Order: sequence, then C-alpha cells, then structure tokens
Amino acid sequence: MSSPGVCPQEKTITRTWKFVDQSGNTGTDVQIITVEDNAAPTFTRPADVVLDCPGSYTVANQFCNNFAASAGLPLAISPNVPGTYNAILNINVPSNGKIMDINITNLVIEHTWVGDLTVQLISPLGTIVTVGNFNACGAADNININIDDESVNPANPCPPTNGGTYASNLPLSAFDGQNVNGNWTLRVIDNSNFDGGSLVSWGLNVCYVTQPQDLSLTGNVVGVDACDPNPTETFADFHAYKDFIAHAEGSAYDFSSWTASAP
Repeated sequence: MSSPGVCPQEKTITRTWKFVDQSGNTGTDVQIITVEDNAAPTFTRPADVVLDCPGSYTVANQFCNNFAASAGLPLAISPNVPGTYNAILNINVPSNGKIMDINITNLVIEHTWVGDLTVQLISPLGTIVTVGNFNACGAADNININIDDESVNPANPCPPTNGGTYASNLPLSAFDGQNVNGNWTLRVIDNSNFDGGSLVSWGLNVCYVTQPQDLSLTGNVVGVDACDPNPTETFADFHAYKDFIAHAEGSAYDFSSWTASAP
C-alpha cells in the first residue's frame, strides 16, 4: 500500500511481511519505505539590475496646473445676518495625482469691513485650513490676493487689496500627500451683520505627482524540481525610490498606497 508524500511524486510505501513455518505458525512485520525528495530545485532568475539613485532627484511624473473656479460665482454674501458661504471647485486629473504643493490664486472678495471675514479651504478629504483671518483689517474694504505657503510676505495683509501673494494663516501643507481629485471648497465666514458683498473669484494652483508607469521590473523565474513538475515561483520586484524625507518634498511623495504587478 502506498500514499502520497509532501510532493505529488513522493510516496510512502507500507510493506507487510508474513512468515509461515513448517508447522503452520505465522508471524508478520511491517516495513515502511519512504521515497524522499532531497534534491533542491534549480531555477534561472532575471539578470541583475542596477537602479540609479542620484543625489538630486527630478520627478518625471510631476505636474503643476491652475484650476479656476466658476461654479456659483459670484457668490452673494448677505449683509443682514452672519453666515457661512461655500464655493465649490471640482478637480479631476488622471492617475489620482497626489499633492506636493497647493496655493490659492486670484482670491477676490468684494465686501465692506473685511475685518468680519474668515476664509477657509476644505479638501475633498475634509481637511480644513484657515487661509485668511482678516479681523485686524477692521473697516478696510475688499480682498484681492493670492495665498502661498512659500511666500515671504506674512499672512493676513491689511488692506488685502494689492493682488500680491501672501503666506497662509495656517499652512496649506496640511493638504500635501492628499489626492488632488474631487470637490474643493472655499468657505467664506462672515462673522457679523450690516456689511455684505460677494465672492467674485478664486482658484487653485496645484503641483501633484501621478503614479509612475514603470513600477515593476520585467523578468521571469523558471523553476525546475525533480519532485514537483510544476513548482510555484514567486517573483515581484520594484524600482527603488530615493528617501524623500531628506528632500523638500518631505513625506508627501509616498507610493505606499499604489500597487505594481509582478510580470
């Protein structure tokens, strides 16, 4: 009697010996014969690959685009009661771009006594950043500025009307690493009554990186095993990417949620 071993072609054989003497007495004993697979499989792997990690890195899949809002503009801000006013900008880029840098452009609000106003940007993920708090501007009228974390000009200028670029009240870098796609919301909060106006225009300048097209290395593993005619080969290899923590991009350039297919 035989039974399969670990491999399909490995067998364990059970042999029963029976002995009979001239007087008819019998005796039995069992012999177990195991066919062992002690030969390691051989295989041919793909050729070695050298990946370049330069001291300075150029991101081939980085894009910077301007997106101008138009839906619902101009958006009226009532003078009668304090309120919250939301304007939406939908962004849809291929390959689910991840944000490396984001700025607010052409922010124009016509409003008397801008000291009443707070301006926030809300990402599709729901992250809220207060980009402007103009309380210190008091009775000044209107807003016409751009907002950029890298600006050397301090946040919340007074009067905020010269079309210049100023830092954000709180860092826009809170959005770094998030998906650029979806509905972005510019929220204008009017904290007092008596003064009103409208949100005339706004937009976003976004630098983002898309998924590389060459995440997997080509190559096949060919396996041979004397015991198993169809050994299972496992092969997955990926391009090596430099540690971006040490670069200006910080941890925003993160491929961990993207996948690659083995050949």
